[in-house]
Amino acid sequence: MQRLRHRAPSRAASRAVDPVAGDGRAGQRGGCETWSRECTSGAELRDLRPHDPTGATLCAVPGTKLVVYIEDNPSNFALARKILEWTGNYTVVNAKDGIIGLQMVRERRPDVVLLDLDLPGISGIEVVQAIRRTPEIARIPVLAVTASVMKRERTQAMEAGCDRFIEKPFDIHDLKRQVDEVAGLA
Repeated sequence: MQRLRHRAPSRAASRAVDPVAGDGRAGQRGGCETWSRECTSGAELRDLRPHDPTGATLCAVPGTKLVVYIEDNPSNFALARKILEWTGNYTVVNAKDGIIGLQMVRERRPDVVLLDLDLPGISGIEVVQAIRRTPEIARIPVLAVTASVMKRERTQAMEAGCDRFIEKPFDIHDLKRQVDEVAGLA
């Protein structure tokens, strides 16, 4: 397996994962360190899972809470990741559809799941229902983060098992506060 060279970011707290980079490169993107294929510094980073569905290895800073954000829009994911990782308390990884997201949650057992409801593959409602039916992961907090703001959709998400409902576009302070609360950091 190819080993990548570690390039330290300007701030230790800004280390991040680029789960879609399957090209074997490590580099800087927006002040965050990206990794793929293999983590190189076991003392600094812990391997979150052997490989993600795209072939990249996901790594996180020790002592951070793992957040899986199941979101098909790269801009929405990038904003949430920047907000949460800036605090130094979280490592945020992305699944681009419900099937991959459910697989990541089952395998990695994150501290928090952020979930878009309108996803390719299976819907966010189906994802949260599957999480709640699986005893090993049923207690993981799931926050719906969605542009679906109709009262019926909010009710459906909460009845399916979401712990919170955050409307897009979201207030950055509200997103951080709600994730902190369910992660036990508030």
